[in-house]
Amino acid sequence: MLISWKPLALTLTLALVACDHANAQNGFRRNRSQNTTVAQYSVTNSGSVDVAVFWVQPNGEERLYKTLRPGENYLQESFRNHEWVIRRVDTGAELSREKLNSPIQGRNVRPVAVLPNPNPTPAPGPVPNPSPNPGPNPGPNPNPGPQPAPKPADVLKAESVKAIDYLNQIRANPGAFTHLSRSLGDADVSARPALKPNAALQAAADRKAQWMAQTGQFEHVMTINGQKVGMNQWMREAGYPLAAYLPNNETNFECLYMDGGFGAKDIGKRVMDAFMSEGKDGGHVLPTLGRGWWTPCKDVAVGMAKSSDGSIYVCVLVGIYDPFNPEKTGP
Repeated sequence: MLISWKPLALTLTLALVACDHANAQNGFRRNRSQNTTVAQYSVTNSGSVDVAVFWVQPNGEERLYKTLRPGENYLQESFRNHEWVIRRVDTGAELSREKLNSPIQGRNVRPVAVLPNPNPTPAPGPVPNPSPNPGPNPGPNPNPGPQPAPKPADVLKAESVKAIDYLNQIRANPGAFTHLSRSLGDADVSARPALKPNAALQAAADRKAQWMAQTGQFEHVMTINGQKVGMNQWMREAGYPLAAYLPNNETNFECLYMDGGFGAKDIGKRVMDAFMSEGKDGGHVLPTLGRGWWTPCKDVAVGMAKSSDGSIYVCVLVGIYDPFNPEKTGP
């Protein structure tokens, strides 16, 4: 999930996640008189020390809202452009500072305790000059050299398949994943049929992941040549039909994730675990587990692409032609 760096023995990882709600249901309302938009801020402490969540007040002072022990998750109602800071409780060190810029935004921090190195590296001593060894000339090596590593794009395609398989495991038995969120075991969270990979949907998801990796823009609705372009349009352009009432300049079936630190291995699992940690009514859980407006969705695709700085952008699409007419497959 994650932007990772290691100052001394401290490791910090961050995750950005975002998911749009359909306009019809579960949307965020705009307060016209105050010109503010409601947002949710999800914080997960995946580290080994306590962290504190602060809201930065307009005067710059930090107000404590929540202290999280290792393994705890917290969902805070807030507003767009509100600034939040996460700090270590033991040292006060800042782990994250950001302004909310999407309806659903999250951070996963992994601070670790700073421990002394039990095996310090000894100071190097003088290195003697070795005498020449007139050994026999080596013969041909019967063992072939290392094979070339698979291309990054091929690795990400394999991880996309794993992500879909893992998501379907969660859908089949949400109650088995309460270690991610206790609410997944609630009575109103029922098993759902497996989502089916769809080639047209996959083309749209790949296109979006590549666009994010190339531009660095982590947005549901894109601005291209001055025009607002939603994923509804790109899904149609890829050959995935949508009901006419779903406008091209909106995004109704997409979840996004950005990983900047842990590489491609197991990224599919990290994506879905981050989504599920939001709880049964989280902005990513509703579409991926088929809850509410997204209950009849039957198709799925996961696109992944790596940017020049090594970050991996992920686009998850669930789809159906018309959620209000599940049996209909086209115009």
